Amino acid sequence: MTKPPRYPCGHMLIAPLLDEVARQQGVTHKALEASLAERLGIAPATVRAWGTGYARPQHDDQVRALAALARDVAHWPPARLAELLACVDARPPLRDALLAEAVQRSERSSPQIPVIATNRILGREALIDRRATLLVPGETLALIGRGGIGKTTLAALATI
Repeated sequence: MTKPPRYPCGHMLIAPLLDEVARQQGVTHKALEASLAERLGIAPATVRAWGTGYARPQHDDQVRALAALARDVAHWPPARLAELLACVDARPPLRDALLAEAVQRSERSSPQIPVIATNRILGREALIDRRATLLVPGETLALIGRGGIGKTTLAALATI
């Protein structure tokens, strides 16, 4: 009997990231794991365990390496990087620094729409989680309410 993974987001975020990086670099998944492990001074089995959800990065340098792959090779938007950083339980100062850098590097779809990092939104977590089900291609969604309650922020999040 196999134990279930402790970190289910490993197979939802880390494994696809490593697959995409391996594909872009023209190497096998196993070769990428070995290269990453060697660079970080850890066993390839540890990197493999990240993708299966049986382990997650434990040190800042490991988190930075994954974030760099997501940002530079896979070109993940800041919102997806935020999901990865939450998945690996990155320390708040490191998470904030990596997200700020990713937001700064990202291209805005319009100079009128601000780039928003989801970890900076307070009080709208449920609506942010529902945004994928609310947004339907070809449909119009209206946000109404008093000034200052976050309509523009939610609209900006929809562009991520």
